[in-house]
Amino acid sequence: MIRSCGCFLITLVVSAVCIAQPAVSTSRSNKGITEITGKVLGHDGKPMARAVVIISSSPYDRYIDKAEADQNGNYRLSTDRSGLFVIGATGINHPYVSSILMIEKPRKVQLDIILTSGGYRDTLDEATVVAENVRGALGLFRKQPDGTYAAEFDSKEKSLQYVISKVSKLGTINGTQAESFVLHDSGTIYFSIATPTEGKVRITLDPAKLPPYSGPARFTFGEQKSLDAQLHAIYRAMEERKPGPQQVPAKPTDSEITELTGRIRREKGAELKRMLWLNYLDLTVGVGAADPTLVAQALDALPPTSRLWRLRFDLVDRAVAAANEPAKYASYVESTIDAYSETLKTAAISGIIGNALKDKDDAKADTYLRKLAREFPDHPATKGWRKMMERGKSVTHGKMVPAFAFNS
Repeated sequence: MIRSCGCFLITLVVSAVCIAQPAVSTSRSNKGITEITGKVLGHDGKPMARAVVIISSSPYDRYIDKAEADQNGNYRLSTDRSGLFVIGATGINHPYVSSILMIEKPRKVQLDIILTSGGYRDTLDEATVVAENVRGALGLFRKQPDGTYAAEFDSKEKSLQYVISKVSKLGTINGTQAESFVLHDSGTIYFSIATPTEGKVRITLDPAKLPPYSGPARFTFGEQKSLDAQLHAIYRAMEERKPGPQQVPAKPTDSEITELTGRIRREKGAELKRMLWLNYLDLTVGVGAADPTLVAQALDALPPTSRLWRLRFDLVDRAVAAANEPAKYASYVESTIDAYSETLKTAAISGIIGNALKDKDDAKADTYLRKLAREFPDHPATKGWRKMMERGKSVTHGKMVPAFAFNS
């Protein structure tokens, strides 16, 4: 429950984010269709209205197929492609969660998903509140005498699509008041709908009506010891390791590193071993815990064109810099980026610029900003980074990168 008297954010979304064509590293098959079926349930293990499951070729590309669960929670997805895929699910007041699936040939996959909710903040104060959209501040929620929260602000919109932030540590929520809901084009988030009256909007949130936290989301494959299930376990560990907004990545313990490197040495399966190497980079690179020799081994195991890089493209340049023979991998970053779709490419270059500014490496940031401007001169990311760097702003943990949207 939310106990303290404080404020939190209502964010209105008015432009599309991160939508693109499927990444080029998946390929079509003429020999059949892969079917993914199962149940997607709410935090309480029961079917829920508007639960949606999608399949895409990366966390950043537009979905290939989308399915809304029926009244019993059943869903069905299909694809005629092969390669690495992301399976994601969301619902009203249930943040988007995802897993991965490797498809080498057409087959049937059983996957049941239980979504999560809750993770509400115990304390709310001005330091945790940001109130903005692409056109500026909207309004903060204020605690009311009856224990609910309300936000009031002016709006010229005919209909507003909104989510509420800074309430749940798991992500944005829809709240407890909405005329209806609309699924974003990305398939990863629902927006609540509100209609202004005489140019004003009032949104009420009742903490007592929010679904409680029920533990992390759960993905259960039909074959629990399959490669699918093992890849999923590694991927979820990486996802849960991600720091939240304004948080600094945690440094791993020696025992965590020892356990992981031991598993890498013992693993015989090629695909699983590559995923474990990616996990090692995710665990150690960027927090001063990476062994340069092991980083080089990881880069040798993960070629620039590896489909696994699409899950963590932000690690590539840091891994190359951390290797004990950086000159050996001089063209590695460029080769990796060139294998991406436009959406991934702009996001990857943006990530390198952000990392360079965090490291106070202005020369590197300038080099990749020129690359971004050369290949995507009119892209919002190019304009955003150019504006930031012209102002001489630096990027540190807890600061936001320029606001921009990835459009199709």
